[in-house]
Amino acid sequence: MSNKVLLIAPYFPPRRRVGSIRPFRFVTYLKELGWSPAVICIKEENRSLTEKEIKVLEGVPLLQVGIPFSKKNDLQKRDSIKKFSLSEFIDNRFPLDTWFPLFIKEKKNILDFSRNFNPDLVWSTSDPWSANYLAAKVSKVLNTPWVADMRDPWTLCNIRYKSRKWPATIVDKKFERKIMQEAGYITFTAKATEKKYTQHYPVIRNKTKTIYNSFDRSFYESDVTSHTLELPKEKLNILFLGKFRELSTATDILRVLETLQENDPEKLKSVYIYSFGDLVGEDLEYVKKLDLEDHFKTISMVPNEKVINLANQFDLLLLSTHPERNDIVPAKLIDYLICKPPVFSLAPNNEVGEIVEKTKIGVHFIGNERNEAANFLAECVLLKLSNKELPYQGISNQVEINNFNAKQTTLQLVDIFKKLIENE
Repeated sequence: MSNKVLLIAPYFPPRRRVGSIRPFRFVTYLKELGWSPAVICIKEENRSLTEKEIKVLEGVPLLQVGIPFSKKNDLQKRDSIKKFSLSEFIDNRFPLDTWFPLFIKEKKNILDFSRNFNPDLVWSTSDPWSANYLAAKVSKVLNTPWVADMRDPWTLCNIRYKSRKWPATIVDKKFERKIMQEAGYITFTAKATEKKYTQHYPVIRNKTKTIYNSFDRSFYESDVTSHTLELPKEKLNILFLGKFRELSTATDILRVLETLQENDPEKLKSVYIYSFGDLVGEDLEYVKKLDLEDHFKTISMVPNEKVINLANQFDLLLLSTHPERNDIVPAKLIDYLICKPPVFSLAPNNEVGEIVEKTKIGVHFIGNERNEAANFLAECVLLKLSNKELPYQGISNQVEINNFNAKQTTLQLVDIFKKLIENE
């Protein structure tokens, strides 16, 4: 008889935010490793599961908590951060997050589902941070161990937490400390985040582990003709696999382009950056100031299984985030690991640089290396126009890359599960 684990993952397919991929990968391989998973998530009204997702989730009990409203990020609708945002105003003042009232409202359904499944262990991932609140309550009612997954720093994030207002900050800090004390184990997606938390909360030093995000080669489509783009052959086409936003700004790539504009404006003319959304806020103001709006192109988002085919059509893969977010490993790096184009990394965490170097997938530049980064782009433009291979093309280290496959990361999680259950 297999052990059972209840996963509380508010973002889960078909709700395709970046946070949905991690729990989905775990569910995929938990079954193969002898565990029976069930999932509590937020219902997605506007998208459906793909055929591959349906196959993975066959036989997995799923409670989709219905929402009475559409929670949209109106930052995407604004052309300047100076305009007032009601949702941002509420988010900055609401304790935990604005999904919290939904979980309170659905408390009975959630507890009934959890009791019927009767898990041996509860696992939750955040953000949203209310997922850990919910897991703490469920694990207490069921009297089971609980693993809290801190996908990103919460109150210790020096970027996203600046805008939070009292009294939300008081409640957040109080509950984060409660998580650290009550969770049987705490996992992170970056060693830098784990280090930050163990220093701030010494009580957790013997119950933490970094489990990186993962890829699953079997999940991606192999049809190279799917989602074919008409990319200009005379340009250096660079993909940013996501949307530039508050926590993943275009600041660093804009600074590099500004340097290239000063050093070699002719080469700059051949550089195009593609992403899944238009620039907004300070990014939009910056790109207008540089008169480089034509260098940023928007393409349609694709399902996760089509990501590799999309990425392989580009010349370079851009990895960047907010210049001050030096404590995370961006999730898109993991997808990049099994793509053909070289990675052009501007992420500020040295841990990212170590991964890029070990796997030999590309180059990594930190914030004060703008000239070096601009020179690299100029070199790539010259090679592209000469029909020559770009640096790091086809020399990746597959042994190192395989450490990030989904079965390996799920094995790490299962080891934690076994340890907690054996100690009960």
